[in-house]
Amino acid sequence: FADSLPSHAPSVQASQLLTQKLSGTSVIEVVAEGPDWAFEEPANLQAIAAIQEQITHEPEVNWTFSLVDLLRGMNSGRGQDGNDALTDGRDITDRLVGLSHTQLLDNLTDATRSKVCIHVRMNETGTAQQLALIQRIEDIGRARLDPSLRFHTTGTVKLFAMTSQALAIGQTRSFGLTFLSIALVMIIALRSLRLGLIALIPNAVPILVTLGLMGFTGIPFGASGVMISCVAFGIAVDDTIHFLVRYRSTPGTTNARIRRVLRSSGAGMVFTPVVNAAGFAVFGLSSFAPSRQFGLLTAFAMIAALLADLLILPQLLRWSDPARGNRLAADPPRPR
Repeated sequence: FADSLPSHAPSVQASQLLTQKLSGTSVIEVVAEGPDWAFEEPANLQAIAAIQEQITHEPEVNWTFSLVDLLRGMNSGRGQDGNDALTDGRDITDRLVGLSHTQLLDNLTDATRSKVCIHVRMNETGTAQQLALIQRIEDIGRARLDPSLRFHTTGTVKLFAMTSQALAIGQTRSFGLTFLSIALVMIIALRSLRLGLIALIPNAVPILVTLGLMGFTGIPFGASGVMISCVAFGIAVDDTIHFLVRYRSTPGTTNARIRRVLRSSGAGMVFTPVVNAAGFAVFGLSSFAPSRQFGLLTAFAMIAALLADLLILPQLLRWSDPARGNRLAADPPRPR
């Protein structure tokens, strides 16, 4: 969220302070589970220590803490070598008796030592980086832990990252179905497979151009990118259908029909996207980056859709017309 707000925003400054002083605010919980007393076995404790050490070396990770650190700290407090805490697990329960039912111990293990948790604090990153780190952590755990034990990650960071990813994927699929559905509707409405397929091209151009601009400027594609595509597609389809319906009902050669359509409907085709683009461009004044990006990119997509309808669609009609400029009779009127 820090990239979505200006650097002087109080929430951004507070987050940066917490990251510097308290190892950050984003936490991934890494959990290993097994039968009762599994994590009083020295081999399993040493595996947890090895997993934790490898996680600590990940570039996004600031700090980790687990039962291993607690046991080492208790040994050091007795003047003993901290690593000895991992080589003899028979008295772990005895050493933890004084900590029973404390919040610290409850956050690290359960009463029967069948479960241990590693707290991982990390920098604020994007969804893609969070999911990549989670995947690396899970790979580390499965590679180092006994196969009979279960290993997984959890926490709000994983929940939000997976939710964001699922939202983007779901909206992308929905947009694909919408694109196909509208293509079918245009073919039926125009009563022409040729015109229906032609109509898809100028509608796809503004979407592709906008997504290309997002990639060029480094704006991540997510739910907002799909929303921009949907809005641009809706405006482009409206003007395209308006153009082609008039084109079908106008007699004359291809060039003459195009000129007549532009003279009669060109003003309306230009006015609608320009007004809408101006309205969305106001979001460019927002200090919240997602709103600013959504508004400016949507305005850009609308103008791109307008140019596609005015420049690309007429040329496609010329290229696809079997008569190549010869006089074409208007479609016969529909029977009443």
